[in-house]
Amino acid sequence: MSNNNELIDFLSLRELFLSDDRYFIPVYQRNYEWQERHISQLLNDVRDYYLEEADKNYYIGTLIVNRTKNSEYTYNTFETIDGQQRLTTFNIIACALKFSLENENLFCKEFNSFFKQPILKFESRIFADKTLNQLHQFGRINPDFSNANTKMSEGFEIVKDILKSIEDDFKTRQTDRSFSGYLHYLFNSVILTRVQVPQGIDLNHYFEIMNTRGEQLEKHEVLKSRLLSYLSSDEPAIREAFNKIWEACSDIHNYVQTHPNFSTDLRNKIFGKKWFSFRPKNYQSLFLNFKGNNNTEIVISFNDLVHDKSKTSSINYETKQNQELDERDNDRFHSIINFENFLLHALKTYVADDLIKNISLDDKRLLTNFESYTKDMSIEEKNRFSKKFIFHLLKLRFLFDQYVLKREYANNKDHWCLKMVRYYMKGENGRTNASFNYVNTFNERRFSTLHNIRRSLHDETLILLSMFHVSNPTVIYKNWLFAVLNYLNEAYSYEPLSEEADKPNGIELTDYRDFLRDTATHFLGYRYLNEQPYEYDDIIIFDMDDCAYATNWKNYLRYGNIRNNLVFNYIDYLFWLEQPTKRKDFEFSFRSSVEHFYPQNPMSDKNKIVDKVLDSIGNLCLISASKNSSLSNYMPKAKADHYKDSNSKESIKQLVMLEILTTEEEWNKSQIKDHEKEIFEKIRIALNCI
Repeated sequence: MSNNNELIDFLSLRELFLSDDRYFIPVYQRNYEWQERHISQLLNDVRDYYLEEADKNYYIGTLIVNRTKNSEYTYNTFETIDGQQRLTTFNIIACALKFSLENENLFCKEFNSFFKQPILKFESRIFADKTLNQLHQFGRINPDFSNANTKMSEGFEIVKDILKSIEDDFKTRQTDRSFSGYLHYLFNSVILTRVQVPQGIDLNHYFEIMNTRGEQLEKHEVLKSRLLSYLSSDEPAIREAFNKIWEACSDIHNYVQTHPNFSTDLRNKIFGKKWFSFRPKNYQSLFLNFKGNNNTEIVISFNDLVHDKSKTSSINYETKQNQELDERDNDRFHSIINFENFLLHALKTYVADDLIKNISLDDKRLLTNFESYTKDMSIEEKNRFSKKFIFHLLKLRFLFDQYVLKREYANNKDHWCLKMVRYYMKGENGRTNASFNYVNTFNERRFSTLHNIRRSLHDETLILLSMFHVSNPTVIYKNWLFAVLNYLNEAYSYEPLSEEADKPNGIELTDYRDFLRDTATHFLGYRYLNEQPYEYDDIIIFDMDDCAYATNWKNYLRYGNIRNNLVFNYIDYLFWLEQPTKRKDFEFSFRSSVEHFYPQNPMSDKNKIVDKVLDSIGNLCLISASKNSSLSNYMPKAKADHYKDSNSKESIKQLVMLEILTTEEEWNKSQIKDHEKEIFEKIRIALNCI
């Protein structure tokens, strides 16, 4: 579909592949770098639009090109200037579908009618060209991937896994939408806007313009503007406090207590003298703490607060009263979520139970979610909502920082951590100056008799949190995180702490650990291992005692039927729980590819086993796509030799299978069936299944 402007075309993916146009990626462009989170977001975003607005096109972005003349080709050629990551991904998706679409899928015939070959070439990158051609011709069945582009081959595996997950999701939904309908929508209603730069343009000048475009307001800034507009012009102090709190909360990677918007006195009032408790019980008491605590005498208007960053930054940072904040390391911690998604969790934990299902955990819906919630409110109700919400936001951000894992980067290493900020006054424990440090959230004095058991509980809590996160690595639709934040918000205790208290008492460790255990078993029992899966919100909010639990659960522990990576990661957790000391160095990582330990397609046909036992949980584990692409056709002993010389162990279940192989000196049907029985028994006990 061409626009009146000859330089702009609106192309569906089907039209993109049907046309005679070809695209090449110039050598100055960076290599293909998309990871699972990028591919997952693209495919899942399309699914969401298909489910909600199937009658409308989804405009996925812009492809900026420069039309070139090349006597080598008989078709139109375009140099790709911007959008090559997305364009490469579309080609990988098409290659993956060529080998994963079943004939009975209603979209299969249509797909084969328009996809004949990739429409992409890479300038001076023979390995990238070779990889794409191999994926198109052979898929992943014994392809020649020597010197391949690993990101592209990994992307192929990731696409297949995500599409399988989406297909399974449609099977469980009570809707007239289908997976074949989704694929039809993907290729016919997803529109790419192709923009040709004018002939003869100076491309260097064009890049300079592209890189110096003014920044647009982000959605959370628009939302802040709207919520501030609900506050009366007669409340300048409250508006200023609102702005300070919002800016502190938006600094998502650093602990909220350390933000320079808060003076020392203000921190003591809100977070206690040691910074690890939350004192205000409502928005009235929160705003009272700001009275007389202005860092500056600057008076600003509402427009200044929202639009003039130079003035707000003077309030935020001009008077940095606390020298100890010089110690704040902005790159040490990394949050598992961005601020816009955190705002959605804040709204979802704020609203009444009967409205929770109306709040989507997708940041594309940030503004519409808030609009829907406030549209029928009076002026007074909107005013009160803004005040109550900013209180709730700060409390939830404090709980998020203190009781939800982060990624910590220190001493040239990175790992999951569950830490809190602890402030030490001058003279405390012999300190010559006041300072703060990051310590384990559930901490005991080193010589306490409770130290070892609390350390064990702390480790298990961190393992459970990281298990949930790596099973759902995208920042959207973190239903487990909603469950956690909802629990923390309701369970937090305001019991006062003594001045000598060395740890917070707001959340009890054993109760929190038990809640995480229960959430995992409920997700499996009511959703992933259940013939009729329940919605996440129902599982999290409502009493499920009278609902069917884990029906025909063994059917969902087979290759092709496993609905979520949490199934694999939960099995790893159960093995870890048996021997936490032996497995103390284990850490959950982002893995998305299912490995058959005994291969489906061994390099030699004489080793091939044609038996459904290969697809049982006893022969499967979860590993990274790169490992699976390089080792998938190796026999178990060859894999064992590889891992023996490698520091990388992909999963505890994989280690267990390697240990069985070492002990019994073989891995065949017998070992697979025995290991399957072992897994079944662990799941049965953990979930209390029949």
